[in-house]
Parts: sequence; C-alpha cells; structure tokens
Amino acid sequence: KGYIPYKHRGVLQSSNPEDWDVREVVRRQDRTGRYGYGGVQSRARPGSWARVGTAKRGDVGAHASRFDIYYQEQPHGGKFSVRLDHEDRDFVSTEADAVGDGVYSLTVPDGPHVIEFRYARGGPVTLYGVAVEREGPGVVYDSLGLVGARANRLLNYDESHIKAQLEQRGVHLIVLGFGGNEASDERTEEAFYEDYVQVLDHMRQGREDLGCLVFAPLDQARRQRGRIRTLPTIPLIVAAQRRAALDSGCAFYDTWQAMGGQDAMRHWYKAQPRLAMGDFRHATPAGYEVIGNMFYKALLAGFAAYLSEESSGVPASSRPTDVDAGSASPDSGIPSSNADSKTSPKR
Repeated sequence: KGYIPYKHRGVLQSSNPEDWDVREVVRRQDRTGRYGYGGVQSRARPGSWARVGTAKRGDVGAHASRFDIYYQEQPHGGKFSVRLDHEDRDFVSTEADAVGDGVYSLTVPDGPHVIEFRYARGGPVTLYGVAVEREGPGVVYDSLGLVGARANRLLNYDESHIKAQLEQRGVHLIVLGFGGNEASDERTEEAFYEDYVQVLDHMRQGREDLGCLVFAPLDQARRQRGRIRTLPTIPLIVAAQRRAALDSGCAFYDTWQAMGGQDAMRHWYKAQPRLAMGDFRHATPAGYEVIGNMFYKALLAGFAAYLSEESSGVPASSRPTDVDAGSASPDSGIPSSNADSKTSPKR
C-alpha cells in the first residue's frame, strides 16, 4: 500500500531522497507546469546527491558512452557538481536570464561508468533526470511510467515546456498507455474521448513530424459473485481511445481485445503459467511478455501491409490500416491482436 518506487532495469541508481524536494506532474505539485521529460522534477537541498551508473549484471545496461543530465535554467540558479567514476569533472551553472531547459552532456569511452551529481552552491537547482546511452545504430525507447497516472494528468504540463523537452530529447514517436486507473472512474465514453483528444493535442501541439500511438489498457476486472468480471468502464475507455487516436491521426493498439476482450483477466489469471496478478489489474512478467510478443507481431504485420501497398502503387496513407496479427482461443491466454491506424508508418 502507498507509494511504489519503480526503477528501471539495466541501470544503477542511488540517492539521498530526504534531501530532494520531488514534485510530480501526476499530482500537479508545481504551479509552473515544468516537470521535465519524465514528469518528475527534483529540487536540490544542501547536501543533495544522486548517482546513476551502468548495470553490473543483466543482458543490457552494462556499458554507456554518454550521459545527459536535464535541468531547469532560471534566474539566480545555483550550481551542481559532476563526478565521473569517482573523479571530479565539472561544475554546471543553472543560472540564466529567463526560465528554460538545459542539458549537460558528457561523452565517455564506451564501457562501465558511474556519474554522480551534487548540489554545489548558489541559488536553487532543479533537475529533471538523466539519460544513459551508447553510440551506434538502434532504437532508443524511453520508458516513462507514472505511478497512479490518468491520461488527463499530462494536461498539467506547461505546453511550451513539454514541447521543448520532446524536441530536446529528439523524440520521433510518443506512445501513450493509459486506462487502468481511469477504469475506476464513473464517466461516460464521451467524457473519456474528450480527455484523450485534449491530451493528444497537448502532447503533439500540431507537430506533423511527431508520430503517436495509443495503447489500450489491459483488461481490468474484479470478483463479482465468485466470478472474475471485466469492469464496465473498460469497453467505454477502449472505444473512446480508439476514436480519439484515429481522429487525431494516431495509431491505436487494442490491448484489451488482444488479451481476449470481455472477462479476459479470468482466463489470464487461471492460465498456467499465470499471466495475470491477483489484483486482476496487472499482468505477471510472463503476461507482459505475451502482450509484448502480440504487439511485435501486429507491428510486423502492419509493416508488411505497408510494404505491400507501396509496391502496388497504392498510397499507404490513403486509408486506415487494420492489422490482424493472428488468433487463438481466448481460453489459451494468447488471443488475437489488432492494430488500427489512419496513418501508415514512415520509413
């Protein structure tokens, strides 16, 4: 019960949390709406420190070649110190004529590293987070989970700030996955729809180059007269998300139907190995792997359809795309998956 401190895999993190004043976009704790790319700002107090480093075990995260520290620029801003592998590297000033966003980048030889930053002196220091990367080809996926979030909490972002943060990070695609927490809200489909349209508009702000994908929620259920039943709001939320995504020119992945639709959690909970947790709201690690594989198959099927349309000379963006990535019985725990889009992927 209470706050759950989720952490990323493949990275080491440590800090003295009592010396940081943390403010979250989910709780609307900052009147300026400047929460940073990850939705959490951390205001340093004297003595504040934090370390971020490569993982010592696991399949990923053992090496890095660049660290980016994102921070807030502001009048009378203070300084923070940077150490790499226990050696002093820099003092970074956050002072500026006006409030804005800054980034301190440090390129290092590819390998295991630890970066440490501390409040140094002067005025206030506000940090947004650290990105740890390697040079080379590939796709960068930033997982920015917000505990207890509803989609409309993203409206707490200052518009110009989140636009600048997305541009600074070089984002090409945003993926919004909400609905689990909204499932407890007694609202109409139209109310959910209006929320999602506003959120998509707020996050994209007219950027035609910024792709978007809406992930429907997992089935959300509760025990009712001894049976595990889907919450009545889930079909409303999924329908609202589908409409909002397609009306906004975004792709949509129907996770709920991919799981099996109505009462899918019952089948997933009873599956062997178990694919759903006992709260009937979350999947197990095995369940999330199934969902990931279904989405991967749907993505490849959509891409294959796009290539087929290109080779046939039919404009790929001329009509919505409906992808069926295969099917199985809902009782198997691995039912069919579908993805819809009004815009086909670009090369």
